[in-house]
Amino acid sequence: MVRFCLILVFMTLQWLHVMCVQLIQLQQDPEEMILSPGSSLKVSCFVTGTDDPYLYWYQWTPAEGFTLVFTSVTTGSVDSSSKGQFKSQRPGELQIVLESDGWFSTLCAQVIQVHQNPEELIVSPGSPLKVFCSITGIANPYLYWYQWTPAAGFTLVFTSLTSGSVNPQRTDQFKSSRPGELQIVLESDGVSESDSAVWYCAASLHRVPD
Repeated sequence: MVRFCLILVFMTLQWLHVMCVQLIQLQQDPEEMILSPGSSLKVSCFVTGTDDPYLYWYQWTPAEGFTLVFTSVTTGSVDSSSKGQFKSQRPGELQIVLESDGWFSTLCAQVIQVHQNPEELIVSPGSPLKVFCSITGIANPYLYWYQWTPAAGFTLVFTSLTSGSVNPQRTDQFKSSRPGELQIVLESDGVSESDSAVWYCAASLHRVPD
C-alpha cells in the first residue's frame, strides 16, 4: 500500500482429506501505531493454534497486488531478512518481527482481527460446510476469500465490496455470502477430497485488483 498500513490479518482454514478445518490466530503487537516520517518501526506478529508454522510477511499495493517479502521456515531463520527499508527476524517458534530503521513517508499500523465460527470443524466427504468469518477493528472493509494450493499458490476466489454482495456468489463446490458489514460466509453443499486446500479470509481498506 502507498501508506503501508498493516491492516491485513489472515485466518487459515486447513482442509485435509477428512476436511479438517483448523483455526490459526494471529495477533499484532502493538495493536495500533502512528509514526511520523523518519521514525523507526517494530511490529511483532504472534501465532497460536499451530506448532512450528511457516511464517510470512506479504506486502500489498494497488499496482502490484500481493508480493511475498519475507519467508521463515524455522525459528531463527528468515529468507531475505532485509529488503529496502524493511527487515525481519524470527526470535521464537510462534513469532515473527517486521522492522524499519526509518521511514520517509507516513506509516500507520492497525490490527484487524478475524474470528472464525465454528473454531474447529471436521466433516467427511459429501458433507455440507458452513464457516463464518467475522471482522473487528475496521469499518466498511473489503472482504475476500483466498484459496491456496501447492500447485496454484494463492487464488482470489470471492470478493465482497459491500454488505449483501459477493462476486462471484458461487464457484465449483463453494459459495459465499455477506450477511453483514463485518461478516462473510463460506459454504459448500458437499465437500470432496479433491477440494483439499487452505482458505484465507482477508479484510482490507483497499480493493484488490481483479
